[in-house]
Amino acid sequence: MIDFGKMTLKIYALCMAVGGILGMSKSKISFAAGMGCAILLWLCFNAAKTKPKSAFLAGAVIALLMTAQMFMRFQKAGSFMPAGLISLISAVAFVALASAWAKTQA
Repeated sequence: MIDFGKMTLKIYALCMAVGGILGMSKSKISFAAGMGCAILLWLCFNAAKTKPKSAFLAGAVIALLMTAQMFMRFQKAGSFMPAGLISLISAVAFVALASAWAKTQA
């Protein structure tokens, strides 16, 4: 389960980085937020090598916060791209990371 959690963190971090880069054309804040989340998630990925349970919990919290934030933006904007897609990706990452956290021994 540790490998699954680490792979989830890596893929999710890359998705956030790509989203930040793509959002840069519309907003510098989108770029900063996307890259900031990507960096935090990459730190979680690196921490998962020595403290996987804590890293998966931190990643799950980030994913949950991103899901809530982007879902509110999706509701406000009414269009799926980009907030709806990020909300969906974040929700899937949350479930995967919460599952990895629950199944990892302390």
